[in-house]
Amino acid sequence: MKKIYKALALFIAGFAFISCDSMLDLKPLSSPTDETFFSDETELQLALNSVYGSMPLFEIEHMPFQMYMEAVLSDNSFYRITDEQAGLQALSKSEQTSTSGFEKFYENLYKGIGRANNLLQNMDKASGVVNETQFNDIKAQALCMRAYFYHRLVLYFGDVPYLDFVPTTPDQAFLPRTPKEEILDTILADLDNAASLMDKGITGVQDRITLPFVYAIKARIALYAGRFDVAATAAQMSLEQAEANGYQLHPSYGELFTFDGEDSPEILMRLPYNEEGFGKSHRIVLRFGTRFGTYSQCGPAQNLIDAYLTKNGLPIDEDPEYDPTNPWENRDPRLKATVVLPQDLWAGRIYESHPDSLESYKIENGVKSRELNRNCRSVHWPAYLSGYLYRKYVDETSLAERTTKTDVDLHFMRLAEVYLILAEAEIERNGGDLNKAASAINKLRERAWSGEDDYPAVTATSKEQMRKVLRMERRVELAMEGFRYDDLLRWRMLEKVRTIPFVGRVLDLKNAKTVPSIDMDGIVTYPDMSEYDKWQYMRNEDGSVKEEGYTPTYKERWHNAWNRKFNPDRDYLFPIPQSEIDLYEANGKTLPQNKGY
Repeated sequence: MKKIYKALALFIAGFAFISCDSMLDLKPLSSPTDETFFSDETELQLALNSVYGSMPLFEIEHMPFQMYMEAVLSDNSFYRITDEQAGLQALSKSEQTSTSGFEKFYENLYKGIGRANNLLQNMDKASGVVNETQFNDIKAQALCMRAYFYHRLVLYFGDVPYLDFVPTTPDQAFLPRTPKEEILDTILADLDNAASLMDKGITGVQDRITLPFVYAIKARIALYAGRFDVAATAAQMSLEQAEANGYQLHPSYGELFTFDGEDSPEILMRLPYNEEGFGKSHRIVLRFGTRFGTYSQCGPAQNLIDAYLTKNGLPIDEDPEYDPTNPWENRDPRLKATVVLPQDLWAGRIYESHPDSLESYKIENGVKSRELNRNCRSVHWPAYLSGYLYRKYVDETSLAERTTKTDVDLHFMRLAEVYLILAEAEIERNGGDLNKAASAINKLRERAWSGEDDYPAVTATSKEQMRKVLRMERRVELAMEGFRYDDLLRWRMLEKVRTIPFVGRVLDLKNAKTVPSIDMDGIVTYPDMSEYDKWQYMRNEDGSVKEEGYTPTYKERWHNAWNRKFNPDRDYLFPIPQSEIDLYEANGKTLPQNKGY
């Protein structure tokens, strides 16, 4: 019976609230709490809050799982893996199996669905008590979140069991896998329903779902599914609703990811932290930022640095003014807003990652003094091997006091993404308007170059050229926000990207000549790697390379950079967790596995 209850618990016990998990103790599973609950607006709001609690899909350090996907599985970052991280360690080497650790991610999505189903199935008990507008608005939010959970399931697992009710028997719970396209049809229709029910009078709030967000998430889901006409229409509707309700791009791209940008009208929905939100901090500083004196576990790859355009709006391999001896100057301003570069003043220190820079400078109360350079791997392993640190979401002013935690809110969706969705949909759909796509991208460039005399407007005219512009624009605008892996997944480019070797920064800048190549998909490659830091090797005291490299223990910590593999016949889908397959079998049912597992 425990195995039956485990499956039912993903839907019945999914009713547990963020702050009210003890509700599950009131009655056994055979007599769930919904018999006496859902009687008034307060109880509906509590149930709705429980659904919201599943939205971030927390896995590690109270950060969304998709941020780790980008860090470990794309070409944006080096990542030093120290734990299993829900199967990503195995997936980064193309060695994942059905027991690699995807259970929690899979189950968390179904828990969110279960919470939404329980609310939607039982909320009619309060229909005569709760104001109709408020009642419909709660229903709309639940429909929207359930659609999002199924979107994530079909994106990573393909066909999955679809339930829109709370099962009470094993036959109801152990359903076969529903085709992905059928689920997409259903959730897009649910989002249309949500839009019709949403309270149009609620605007300008970022901690809950509003009408512009409903259209935006529909646009994202449709874009990922390749339904470009639907995506274009939904994105346009989101932008119109956003404009009518006071949403606009934040004037400063860099400020947007600090405490000063938390209430920006660009944010359609955020993940609030500390007292006003989840009641906890996240550790993006520890994992993605810098802890001076120790190390960062994730940092920007040289590949990401080279994806930023020049000040002229050109890829660096197309601009004759690009200077490889001064590679970080005269670039898209979003580079310096996203990345801490060598010789940047950062949190009171001059950041320098060159392996020969054994000392650096600390500036305190206006006084500059030398100190041991803990950002140099010759001084302290593993100081960051790529040569760069992430600046995004790391509030510099608070870094001196809090070196492992921060309360800076993370963005779930912002207006810039909607402009990018509109642009891509117009580029890809039959009869799309390329001028409209260029105009949407130009809005982001104009903001990025704010304070400059002018910005480099899009000049591409063909569909192929515009596709390259769009893909490079998405990469830099949304860097480190959890989109890059999803983009490579849906563009079917992972087998290309995951075989490109990672390189470190150029060390001898004075004599640098090499410029990487960037293809029509916007993918950066390195035909000549001779000038780049051999990050995978240790160094002797005289600075020469130890050709034997890191010990096996050290190598095992850099899976996404050392063992870059991808099996296109299998790896575009995660394996269905073996625990779920076994649970079906124990109850006389069959849950087929994905191909190749």
